Amino acid sequence: MNGLPGVESVRSVSSAGLSFIYVTFDWSTEIFRARQMVSERLSAMEEGLPAGVVPRMGPISSIMGEIMQIAIPIDTAKISPMQVREYADWVLRPRLMAVPGVAQVIPIGGEVRQFQVQPNTVRMAELGISHEQLEGALKGFSSNTSGGFLELNGREYLIRNLGRTSRLEDLKNLALTTKNGQPILLRQIGEVAFAPAIKRGDAGFEGKPAVIWAFKATHSRHHCADPFHRICVGRHETLLASWHGRAQGDIRQASFIESSITTLQGKLIGASIFVAVILFFFWAPCGPPSLH
Repeated sequence: MNGLPGVESVRSVSSAGLSFIYVTFDWSTEIFRARQMVSERLSAMEEGLPAGVVPRMGPISSIMGEIMQIAIPIDTAKISPMQVREYADWVLRPRLMAVPGVAQVIPIGGEVRQFQVQPNTVRMAELGISHEQLEGALKGFSSNTSGGFLELNGREYLIRNLGRTSRLEDLKNLALTTKNGQPILLRQIGEVAFAPAIKRGDAGFEGKPAVIWAFKATHSRHHCADPFHRICVGRHETLLASWHGRAQGDIRQASFIESSITTLQGKLIGASIFVAVILFFFWAPCGPPSLH
């Protein structure tokens, strides 16, 4: 990224399995032009990256774009953290992303559901199943493929293999290979179950486990000068209130922003009056300026 027009600094922050690169442009650089230049540079360097590493740019937002956070406390006696996280990922997040002005909605906490296979190596050795065969079968599971087309009577018929599924039984009955004319299924060489993905960190609210959403607004050069944030927050709260069937009470994020703006306006008016009074008493003994 060094050498791009308008770049002032480049820095990186890395951890296990994740690296962030921050490219700071001159303030006068147009945001879409900057993203285009970064995208072109990324495309040119993809061949030099390790296998499986795919760089992606973040959304058009800034540090000032984080407008609010919402927590969903989890009562483990009534519902599992995995169910709450699924609802947040696949129901609430798409609807919140549809709100104008939202760049990103990041859920934190809960449990992410995964298909997990715990192979029995002894059983695999008895049946002659290698790790390469197991890995290849799992990679090809639950995928839609094309079979080309069939031409018949002057017409073309598309052939598709619809293999997409989320049923655990389908994975258990996945055929790995055949032996003596009989298929060897995945459930015969290991345990197959739904389980949470490995966590790196967690979220909580008032001493209870929770799923927390962090909202980021689209980039605006004058974050503090326009009412964009409170408008965007107000849209979120209206949508959430419609889901829950009740108002948000006194803990509305938009109310905090509006109160802050009102307080700032009052302070500026008071300061202006104070300065005017001081200037009046300073100039009064001297009289009006002389014209000589």
